[in-house]
Amino acid sequence: MAAEEQIQCFICGASNDAHLARCGSCGASLDAGMADLSGAIEAPSGGIYQETFSWRAVAVSAVALLVLVSFALGLLPALVASFDPQGFYGVLIAAAIYFLVALVVANRASVATLVEPAVAALAVVVPTLLYLGYISDVHRLSMLTHFFGGALMVLVALFGAIIGEKAQLRRAAA
Repeated sequence: MAAEEQIQCFICGASNDAHLARCGSCGASLDAGMADLSGAIEAPSGGIYQETFSWRAVAVSAVALLVLVSFALGLLPALVASFDPQGFYGVLIAAAIYFLVALVVANRASVATLVEPAVAALAVVVPTLLYLGYISDVHRLSMLTHFFGGALMVLVALFGAIIGEKAQLRRAAA
């Protein structure tokens, strides 16, 4: 009786029968073409697999967040008198900026960057909320609003990173 041909999973290293489409251990695709997607692997559930962590992507995300949030919440109100990002509207404006930065960073990075924009958002969310509390003279934010606003900003950054990675994977597959 001849032994069946075995192939090794390039994600977890487990041995699998050659006729299988997915690894029996981790569920990754056993298609050799999937290894060329430079760090981002489509998981069986439709998610994205991240192999490495890039501090460079965290730094780029954090700097972009600081610059854009400073412009939108600090400089823009000084230039446009009718623009006043106080209270919950300031949180929403900052959350939109967090989403866009995460989307662009995840879409343009050379490796999978799902977590990095969220880590940068965690680092920048406290100064953002402190500044929103500092500029508030009419619409004060409660501590609960600060907490949920910060959580919203971080989750929106993670959501933007997921959408950016999905777009990058589609572009790489085409």
